[in-house]
Amino acid sequence: MATRQSQKFVHYYSIDCAKVLFAVFVVGIHTLAPFTATLSNEAQRVITALLSMAVPFFFVASGFLLGNKLNSSNREGQQVYLRKWLYRIGRLYLLWTLIYLPYAIYGFSIEDLGFIKSLAIYTRNILLVGENFWSWPLWYLLAMFVAGCIIYLLLRCKVKRTYWYILAVLFAVSGVFIDELRANDWGGVNLYYSIFKTTRNGFFIGFPYIALGVFISSHGVRLHQIGLFVLLMIGFAAQLFDIPLSNFVTIYALFALILGLHLPTRKDDLYINMRLSSSVIYFTHMLWVGLLLLLFPKLLAIPLFVIAVTLSCLTAGVIIQYKEKGAVKLLFH
Repeated sequence: MATRQSQKFVHYYSIDCAKVLFAVFVVGIHTLAPFTATLSNEAQRVITALLSMAVPFFFVASGFLLGNKLNSSNREGQQVYLRKWLYRIGRLYLLWTLIYLPYAIYGFSIEDLGFIKSLAIYTRNILLVGENFWSWPLWYLLAMFVAGCIIYLLLRCKVKRTYWYILAVLFAVSGVFIDELRANDWGGVNLYYSIFKTTRNGFFIGFPYIALGVFISSHGVRLHQIGLFVLLMIGFAAQLFDIPLSNFVTIYALFALILGLHLPTRKDDLYINMRLSSSVIYFTHMLWVGLLLLLFPKLLAIPLFVIAVTLSCLTAGVIIQYKEKGAVKLLFH
């Protein structure tokens, strides 16, 4: 029987649970590269494909929840909510950029580029890239902000949702095309990369995935669980063969399957804590990774991953005890 998620449901506990798992996957992205490099090509492809689901899942989840809010408001209410949403994302980005500033200073001191050049690169990275030395998770926030600005502009221009999705596909395809041009040493894209450094940004990644989440919130999921599982396997297999945009198929099926899980509703505090824990793990793990690498430069990948996850989870446990404090809400909500 096909399933259709209704926007009347306020809480999505399965998403809260999945976020914790994918936050741990993000730690793996930033720590396990030396380990995966020692494995066979096949094993590397499988691990890379698994870990690569993490950030897209966060985008789609954010798009889904944003879509629910937009679906329940009139045009004026949508714009008001989106302005508040953008303010919150922008605030988080600026605060965490400041928190990671000492690592950025350390990174530029190692590169020894000089103050003016370092300041120019740092400014470029903050405005256009979303990351500096050991602050790699923050690109997600900048991409979210850019995607939100695109949606706000579409709302102001009264563009129909259908054209949102078409634009999202065009952006996603353009990102793949630009990467292919660079891979084939076409010099015409050098200017783009000298400015933006990567296509991993709000235009080519953030907006398409958030639009996918909005699409799911607006149109529901009409495939049976078995069909979604088959689609997930097809998408994952396509990822192993590096078929462009196959990750969108994988994430759509995975998110829909997770959305369809019905978890007990009597443990609301547990799910709230899990939601908060995922944010804490995501945003703080590189603080621990950086510290560990400074103290133990020769620390191997797997111990680094395990210790970083453990310390991040302990940090989440502490933060949960103070979840009603203003500072916690400012940094993790």
